[in-house]
Amino acid sequence: MIPFAAASIGQVHSARLSGRSSFAAQYPPSMRVAIKVQFPGVRASIKSDLANLKWLLMGSSVLPRGLYLENTIKVMERELDDECDYEREAYCGTRMRNLLSEYDMGTRFGAPRVVEELCGPMVLTTEFVNGVPLGEVASESQCVRNEVGESLLHLCLMELLHFKLMQTDPNWSNFLYDRDSAKVCSFHCQAVGDVGLSIVDSETKQIQLIDFGATREYSDDFVQKFRALLLAAVREDELECLNVSRELGYLNGEENEDMVKAHLASLLALGVPFRASSPTPFPFGDLGPAITSTIREQIPVMLKYRLQPPPTETYSLNRKLSGVFLLCERLSSHVNARSLLEECLANVLSLRAETAGLGQPIL
Repeated sequence: MIPFAAASIGQVHSARLSGRSSFAAQYPPSMRVAIKVQFPGVRASIKSDLANLKWLLMGSSVLPRGLYLENTIKVMERELDDECDYEREAYCGTRMRNLLSEYDMGTRFGAPRVVEELCGPMVLTTEFVNGVPLGEVASESQCVRNEVGESLLHLCLMELLHFKLMQTDPNWSNFLYDRDSAKVCSFHCQAVGDVGLSIVDSETKQIQLIDFGATREYSDDFVQKFRALLLAAVREDELECLNVSRELGYLNGEENEDMVKAHLASLLALGVPFRASSPTPFPFGDLGPAITSTIREQIPVMLKYRLQPPPTETYSLNRKLSGVFLLCERLSSHVNARSLLEECLANVLSLRAETAGLGQPIL
């Protein structure tokens, strides 16, 4: 069998379910599926490679202290190990599918069925999705690009604030757009380095989340605190930003002024698209580069003066948030970011008291 996609850790094959299978009646007749097959020994090889990398870099005097290399590699090892666990990915995919249904988002978002009977630690079988790389959406109309950007940001906020379960790899090349059926598909083939969200059917704006290898779960406590941090950034409340940052473990209160300023600058930049004073809808193509530039400028300062590693959860969360912002920027999407955040917060009962009397329904 010839794979339709392949990379360093596995291959992806296309097939159809046989009607003779004992479980075939549970699925559409001759349903086309994507079968991801992992190469033997990949997990052990990754652990060995990371151990060697750590040994090489730990002896270097060039790396900034604030990188906290040992902690970073530990997080990388855990995340890569998770991505090699196809049983975990199958579970996360099914769970996301159930969450989308639970939150009545089935008309806009979806997740393909997992064929559990054909899954294992190194094999994952799901429904097949057609499409071309999302990068080609950049040549589509402004309306389509707006819809795609808005859908991606909406999903990101729902994953964080409601699901507390997030597919954290927003790689530009991991999304597919199906022109033939007016669908956008975000296809992440974790085994081969593609990823998974897809916008399917422009009429219903349905998004299919395909790959769940990089899925992360966040605790109630973390989500509550990060939500407070995001709202403080939107309101430009620097004191609250610092207080919540200490509660989360970003800061310990002993940082110098340069570190504090850099940390605040990056947080306040994150809140720009959701701010009442910002244009609505927010033009990511025009104003997004300034956000990216502001955050990028703070990184060397924070690496130099950081006194403790950032919270483990934020490695994946920051990757997703920055990635979605960058996708919207590259698509030049105009997104009603503030309205999306208000919508996501509206059903969070615990926020009503926190956001009362601010002159806005939620923010």
